[in-house]
Amino acid sequence: MTGGAPEPGWTPLAGAVAAYLDRSGLAEPLARLDALEHWAAAVGPVVAGVSRAVEVRGDALVVEVATSEWATELSMMKPVILERLNAGRGAPPVGDVRFRLRAGEAAALGRRGRRSRRRGTDTHHNVAEDGVGRE
Repeated sequence: MTGGAPEPGWTPLAGAVAAYLDRSGLAEPLARLDALEHWAAAVGPVVAGVSRAVEVRGDALVVEVATSEWATELSMMKPVILERLNAGRGAPPVGDVRFRLRAGEAAALGRRGRRSRRRGTDTHHNVAEDGVGRE
């Protein structure tokens, strides 16, 4: 075969892969993977600077955050974040966002106990400036 229509009895590879993904139930989860790339645009530069979307599990986007304070703050803003994350995406919607501490931060907390907030950091102010939570 050199191009054009497939020979009788042959299925184009793209069609075979798409059919397999549909049958196996993988098509929808794979389509959600674009949320990893869309995270920074959805939350803005301040939040993107302290967080990173790292994986998709089922319908949930898993996001690593720099501190437990940020995890708490972003958890409270989850409905707004989900709305912005799903806006304009043609893929199946993300149904949940799960926040976890970055591996290094979690280990540091275990060694030193609860970290205190840095002086001068006002997460409410930063998040409002970033546009997340504004309607």
